[in-house]
Amino acid sequence: MALRAGIHPKVVSERLGHATVSITLDTYSHAIPAMQEEAAALIAGLVFAAK
Repeated sequence: MALRAGIHPKVVSERLGHATVSITLDTYSHAIPAMQEEAAALIAGLVFAAK
């Protein structure tokens, strides 16, 4: 829920007591499939706005 809410993965990792952020992302990133779509849309917006 924290990742879905937009909380930075490093913060989530620390709050959960994981040794590394990769543990958090490997464990929970499947629960937020929209993250890839949102990232792609954001990057596209940045690229096209720069032109």
